[in-house]
Amino acid sequence: MMDERDTEDRLESFFAAARDAAPQPRPDLFSRIAEDAAHAQPRTAPGLLGRFADACALLVQGSGGWRGAAALTASALFGLWLGMGDVDALGYVSDSFALEGAEDVLEPEDPFAPFQMEG
Repeated sequence: MMDERDTEDRLESFFAAARDAAPQPRPDLFSRIAEDAAHAQPRTAPGLLGRFADACALLVQGSGGWRGAAALTASALFGLWLGMGDVDALGYVSDSFALEGAEDVLEPEDPFAPFQMEG
C-alpha cells in the first residue's frame, strides 16, 4: 500500500518536470496573430477626409441608422424651405386657421353665476 506522502512526492516531481519544460509557441504563431490584428483594425483614410468620414458615421449611428439620418435630413431641409420661403404666400393658410368668435373662447361667462348668492 502506498503512503500518502510518497504519492505527493511523485506528483510533485511530475509538476516540477512540467514547469521546467514549458511549451514554446511555434514561430509563425506571433506573425499570424499580428496579421489577424491588422485585419481587425478599422480602416479609415488618413487626414481630414478620414475624420470627416468618422464624424458622418458617428452622426448616422447616433440618429438611429440610415432611416433616422434620412428623416433628420428631410426635416432639416423642410425647415430650411419654410424659413427661406415667401412669407406672403402663406397668408391664405393663416387666414384659414383664424378662429371665428375667438372672443367667446378667450373670455367665457362665469359658469358659477347662477349659483352665486346675492346679498
